[in-house]
This record gives sequence, structure tokens and C-alpha cells, in this order.
Amino acid sequence: MHAVIDTDNNAFNDYWNKLVAADPGQNPLYAPARDIGDVASHSFIDHSFMVVSEQEPVFGCSLTLNQDKNGRRRLGFLGREASNLVNRRSLVKSSNNFQPEVIRLMQDHFRQLIDEVQPDTLEFLDPVSCGLMSPLTQVLLECGALPAVKKCQVLNLALPRADLLNKVDSQYRKLIEWGNENLCFDVIRGDRLEQLVSRLPELCNAAAVDDADAWSAYRELIEQGKGFVVQAWSPENHSATDRISGLFIHNHHSCHYVLDDSALHVDDLGLLHALLWRAIMHSRNIQCRHFDFGGWASNHSSIDAEKFGGVAHTRIKVSLNAL
Repeated sequence: MHAVIDTDNNAFNDYWNKLVAADPGQNPLYAPARDIGDVASHSFIDHSFMVVSEQEPVFGCSLTLNQDKNGRRRLGFLGREASNLVNRRSLVKSSNNFQPEVIRLMQDHFRQLIDEVQPDTLEFLDPVSCGLMSPLTQVLLECGALPAVKKCQVLNLALPRADLLNKVDSQYRKLIEWGNENLCFDVIRGDRLEQLVSRLPELCNAAAVDDADAWSAYRELIEQGKGFVVQAWSPENHSATDRISGLFIHNHHSCHYVLDDSALHVDDLGLLHALLWRAIMHSRNIQCRHFDFGGWASNHSSIDAEKFGGVAHTRIKVSLNAL
């Protein structure tokens, strides 16, 4: 038997954390292991929900309501897009739990929630889990939402280092090899938490991310040991302002490229390429299985994520205004 449960259910947190574990490729920004009290403390109303079948979570949606700086009621997730999680184990079982009844329950609950909340804006990021478009995307498209396809590259970190490097475009490989020989690097992890957290506002400002809720989420993940900053600089430049920095988050399975401050270092050709390679190698060293370039790389005129090798994935961002 299938049922929809929301955050009012006492078992919600346990089911949610179980679902997060069953969707290891999901970006932890959209699918954090959670304490509902933490969500409430950020002035967000939690409307997350999931479908459960026989004590097993099948599908979940990260969803919060807040008022943005313009006074609009916004459905998303902690200042970002809403998203969904899929229990991948349930999809590969012979008794596939992702059945029509699950889809009906998800869509009906989502439609009812939209009708009740009446948000001014709604943003949803469909991870296209297991190659399947989310049933919630279908609901939004039916409401007149505008879709935008977002491409990303995902690297398989189980490959030997030499194989990973051989898959990189020859021009990028030369920049990486030059960086390895001529640059200094520093990987700042949770054991240097104060230094790491102090870099966040500066990094976000440089990357034109002015949402305090966003960097609060980054800080929370870093405090949980799920984030790190990589810095690269020329040994000839000793000033901290001459260092290029990048932020990465992970869930001990997949590592995700979040942002960097390369816009402040437009003349430093090759620094970002070498920095990204160092982040990829660090992700591999901490036992992550995948490195996900996400959507950030698509904003770079100087970076073509496809040239780092890996496999192309597609995600769909759906935006709905004036509901």
C-alpha cells in the first residue's frame, strides 16, 4: 500500500534520511540529511513530502515556502530550486515500486499543495533520475511552466588516475600538467573550519551569489564535513588576493562543483583548470565515486566541462511565475 507523508509525520525524518541514502548521486544541497527544526530556523515553511510503500520510501520532494526580498511567496528549497529524490533501489527491483499509483499520489499532492499555498513563483530542478523525467515536472508543464535544459558532466572516479587524465582534452591536459608543475595548491577541509567558513561570503560575492541563505547552506554542509575549498596560486604571488578559490560539496559518494571566484582572476589562464583537476583528485582520495560539474561550469566562458571527459547528463530546470 502506498501513502503520502509530510513533515507532520513523526517518522518523516527517518524515512527522509533513508531516501537520501538510496539516491547517492543527488546533490546534497538539494537533498540534505535533515533535522526539520533546522529548516524552520531559517524562516522557511517546510512542505517537503514523500511517498512510502511497505515501510520503504519511494519518492521524495524537497520543498519549502518563503518570502523573497521582493515580498513574493516563493516555493523552492531553502533559497534554491525545489527538487526530488528517487529510491534507486526500488526502481531496479522486479516489483518496481515506481508504479502508476505512486505517480498519481505524487502529482495529486503536488497540485493540491500549489492550490493551497498559491505561491507567486515556483522553481524546480528535475535531476532526471535514472533517465526518468519527474512526474512533478509534468504537473508544472501542464500549469504553463517554462523548462530549461541544463547539461552537466559527471566523471567516474573509480577509473585510475592515468585513465582519467587521458580522457581530458589535450589542451586542457597541458594546462593541468603545467599547473601541477608550476602552481601551489591548498585544500581546506573541515579540520580548518574557521578558515574555510571565513572564505564563504567572499567566494559567494565574487561568484555573484548574494543570497545569504545559499551560503548558510554551504556553511552547514562544511560543518558536517561535506565541503572543501581548493586554492591555487603562483609561488611568485604571496598575497591572499592572488589566490583563485573554488568551493566543492560532497556526500561521501559524489562530489559537486559549486562555485569559484575566477571572475576576479581573468588573466590567470590555466589556474582554474588546474584547480578543478586538484579538486577531482581530492574527491577521488576521499572515496567519492563521481565528480559532478553541475550547472556552474555552464556559466563559464573559459571552461568547457565536456573537455574533462566523463559522461554527459541532462537536468531540467522548470520555472513557474504568477500562479
